[in-house]
Amino acid sequence: MAPNRSDRGRIADEKLGLLRRLLAGEEVEHCGRRMKVTPRPRTPEGPMLNWGGSSHGAARSAGRNGLGLLAKGGVPGMQWAYEKACRNNGFEPGFVLIPDRDVVANLFVAEDVDAAWDEIGKYLLHDAMSYSEWNPDNQVSANMSTARTVDELRRASASHVILSVEEARWRLAGGEIFNLSPLCGGIPPEIAWRYLKRFADRG
Repeated sequence: MAPNRSDRGRIADEKLGLLRRLLAGEEVEHCGRRMKVTPRPRTPEGPMLNWGGSSHGAARSAGRNGLGLLAKGGVPGMQWAYEKACRNNGFEPGFVLIPDRDVVANLFVAEDVDAAWDEIGKYLLHDAMSYSEWNPDNQVSANMSTARTVDELRRASASHVILSVEEARWRLAGGEIFNLSPLCGGIPPEIAWRYLKRFADRG
């Protein structure tokens, strides 16, 4: 039976504890399975971890667990709630990113924008529709779109964007921060790698 939505916080806290132990090199037994992460992370305690979400509850969870806050959107007082929860639990506040609703949440750079939409548009649409179905009343998160076709997503959505190399350079020069999601919507790694490499080489 699928867990109730109200159990998400408890389950996330439980899984976070397991993840931290695994990333620190422990061999963990959970639900009858033995697990170990290899190769070990470069840092002894594991990589930097961030908590997501777009609510005071998410901000408090990040602070309570001593994590950064990589939000999907923001509500008034969210950063204050995060910093207070950090300090109440003996942590100094860490990395915080609380995006505006209209920020581009999934950005790709292409030599040929039309060809890129033909290649990865179906994956971007799958991502957009999934988030919309999971969050039907969400008016806060930056990743939300009501698009139902690739053409509609391309024409009307600010959440999933493909830029030409030239426009990407222009926007970067203006100080815009790009959110890259190479595996968005299940894009195969061999395809995703080309877009990521293009951004690094040409952006």
